[in-house]
Amino acid sequence: MTDEPNEREQDRAPASSLKSQPKFRLILIIAITAALIAGGWWYYRHVTYGQYMQSTDNAYVAADSVVVSSKVAGYVDAVLVSENGRVSPGEALVQLDVRDYRAQAQQARAQIAATLAGADTIRSQVTEQDSAIRQARAQLAAKRAALDLANEQVARYRPLAATGAEPREKASTI
Repeated sequence: MTDEPNEREQDRAPASSLKSQPKFRLILIIAITAALIAGGWWYYRHVTYGQYMQSTDNAYVAADSVVVSSKVAGYVDAVLVSENGRVSPGEALVQLDVRDYRAQAQQARAQIAATLAGADTIRSQVTEQDSAIRQARAQLAAKRAALDLANEQVARYRPLAATGAEPREKASTI
């Protein structure tokens, strides 16, 4: 009987040590593998998606915000201040590209020149029309003078033709 208790102690020793059992080892390996897979999946989601998402529940951010706008529209050519730098009121923040404004100014100058040329053309046309009016008035005065002369000649030859001193053909040609 002395051998029997020794055998029982040997049987109990492997049963009391759970780490040496193959079922426990398999479950432990599966649990560690599942934990590693779940951790890897969580890390992948965190890096690709989660770190960029912020969620709040009716949270409000209290911050000073300033709207910066220009008085004129245009493309920015140079930024004259640094990020998070101090600026004083009235200080220029950006320099706008002046090419568009130069082109618009040249276009406006061209329109002014065209308008002035049109005004000069109209002035010369007015001067031409004034000359034509003066010429027509002079022609009218000449025609009136010729009419007055013809009326005077008719008045002079009519009594002469009636008395027979002048032939009637001469009075009819006048």
